[in-house]
Amino acid sequence: MSLIDKHAFESRSHSGCSNSDYRLCRTICCGRFGVEDDELLDFYFDAADLSRHVFVEQGTACPLCGATSFSYEEVEDFGQMPAEWKWAAPGDV
Repeated sequence: MSLIDKHAFESRSHSGCSNSDYRLCRTICCGRFGVEDDELLDFYFDAADLSRHVFVEQGTACPLCGATSFSYEEVEDFGQMPAEWKWAAPGDV
């Protein structure tokens, strides 16, 4: 189960598509958090301003620290979810 609720996220972001699913992720380069839209390949890196996102493709630099080796891993433990992203958690987590 994803830590990000599709309806809550899309209500704030005004983006996504019918096939979009969202994953809370931690960057490998700097250990910071963002949300990935796994269908559109967007990475949202500012929980307070969802207009701040990047399209993830090979060679994309980390929008948080600038590292050219930008990659991330999904976070599946609610206990690791930072406070600024908790508004997007499903009600049953």
